[in-house]
Amino acid sequence: LVFLMIGRLDKLEALCQSIAMNSDGLDGDDVSQKWNKDTPCAVIQNAGGRKDEAGGHSTAPSPPVQRVWRSTLGSLVLEIKNE
Repeated sequence: LVFLMIGRLDKLEALCQSIAMNSDGLDGDDVSQKWNKDTPCAVIQNAGGRKDEAGGHSTAPSPPVQRVWRSTLGSLVLEIKNE
């Protein structure tokens, strides 16, 4: 499971909790059993983005600003907070 953009961590935390809680399989749907708090996931921030350090006047490629966090649904927000 990959989140390509995040805003506030409280919203990401609520989303992760909602996905895990609503995936307990109680509704009889096999699809709902795919995700739980141990499901591997990642957040990619500024996917493919680059920092323009030279004010747009350089011909050299600017360094990437993309950041990636890998964890599980149950601990993703804590991993981001602890960085």
